[in-house]
Amino acid sequence: SGKDKPDNTSAANNPISSSEPSSQPGGTSNQQDNGAAESTIKDIKAVSSGKWGNSPGNIANGGLFAMQEDYLFYSNPYLITTNTNSTVNLVRTMADGITGLAALPATVFNSLNVYGNYIYYIYNDALYRTDLNGENPTVIKQGSIRELIIYDGSLYYLDGQSVYKCSVDAVDNPLLLIDQVDKFLISEDGQQLVYTSQNSTDTRFHQDIYLLELNSGNKRLLISSSDTVGYINDFTVYRNCLYFISSSNFEHPEKDSIYFTLYKLDFSTEQSTTKKPAILDMDVQNISSMNLNGNYLYYTYKTSPTSNTLICRRNLDDNSKESYNLDSNSMPLSPIFVFGDKVYFFGSGSNARNELASFDFATKKLIKNMFQ
Repeated sequence: SGKDKPDNTSAANNPISSSEPSSQPGGTSNQQDNGAAESTIKDIKAVSSGKWGNSPGNIANGGLFAMQEDYLFYSNPYLITTNTNSTVNLVRTMADGITGLAALPATVFNSLNVYGNYIYYIYNDALYRTDLNGENPTVIKQGSIRELIIYDGSLYYLDGQSVYKCSVDAVDNPLLLIDQVDKFLISEDGQQLVYTSQNSTDTRFHQDIYLLELNSGNKRLLISSSDTVGYINDFTVYRNCLYFISSSNFEHPEKDSIYFTLYKLDFSTEQSTTKKPAILDMDVQNISSMNLNGNYLYYTYKTSPTSNTLICRRNLDDNSKESYNLDSNSMPLSPIFVFGDKVYFFGSGSNARNELASFDFATKKLIKNMFQ
């Protein structure tokens, strides 16, 4: 197919060591640091053929990671290195996060989408497009753009508080879909747009969640956070069910910290606003983020202020759950990003070193690539 593989080099500005764990979740072995070498930028010819530029769950969490074929692209605003000349570049590696590491000549803030022959992203409130090797960055839309997701040849983006849709080939002719939007996502079948909007009658900044049918244009209220739950932190949809994380509106009797609850709301009928959401996890402190991939809902949380972080995935078809304990030197600093069975995040490593971490639910292994 003419697809080149990157050679095993490291970006000169970001020396990295790789640490692969033992068979115990959260454990690490003591491999020696790999020596840094000058990076090279290969000519990437692999073209994404899927409908999505990134998954809705990854975009909802900031879109700092994207995957195309065997390549992992990421931008790391959480990375603090000892090299004062380092910048938040777009980085490309193989899926392990280290092989063929190369910093591409593009500076990215969020909403990475890899679609067709281009990488799309947001930087300084503008929408950019660049070649797959990171060259020729071009502003294709100015504004106050905060979110972008590409599905089936169309760009969906949040400009201010309005969601627009346009063709990837006709960005100058956008269609206004909905306004008064704080945050949005698109269902994995591409048929529904779900978004939060601040409740204008509520002075406590509670949010309402709405669903917009993209084919018919019909809009309906799914839930008002002021009715049954507290402030909604994260949300996603799967098979006519809304999953969301909210403050539980109570103080745990034994601790001073506010706890959070993971809810499920079935909106398959029009009476969803009168239903009481089902509780999937409660009394959980500091649920940092969640991400939907296929039929699995992934999230990280702590059960107490002093506990290690747990990484979890719940099968939404049978409600089974598996959780693994991350070691104290792998505290997530970022939301989580999911590709297949692998969960990526930026974390705080040992000795104040920052890391790119990947937990594989298939092998139950944690891989940490240390940024020095």
